Amino acid sequence: MSTLQTPPAPGLAAQPEPALKLAGVGHTHAGGQIALCGLDLQVAQGERVAIIGPSGAGKTTLLRLLATSLKPDQGDLELLGKRPWTLSAGARQRLRSQIGLIHQAPPLPPRQRVVTAVLAGRLGN
Repeated sequence: MSTLQTPPAPGLAAQPEPALKLAGVGHTHAGGQIALCGLDLQVAQGERVAIIGPSGAGKTTLLRLLATSLKPDQGDLELLGKRPWTLSAGARQRLRSQIGLIHQAPPLPPRQRVVTAVLAGRLGN
């Protein structure tokens, strides 16, 4: 005898854990300059996100937090289901090996828009 299984109702399917989750994350640089304050963000595995903003908006600080090269001053940061700053140094290093951060070199030409640079990166695909 077989059992008929029906798919879950729309909106009730179990959602996978986000690849990264920030809740109330903030960071202040030495000298008191606030780079990020109360940032909430969730990104699902496989989701693509562009971080765009003017110089000094906190883009690089956010990326450094996500790469675990900076520790947030406030809030909660979770990467791949782990809280990096609660891990041992070795475990945090293993987590870092699963994260890729590629620095932009050379910087954007002064008159090139960020969206143009992002779209140019798709040319190789």
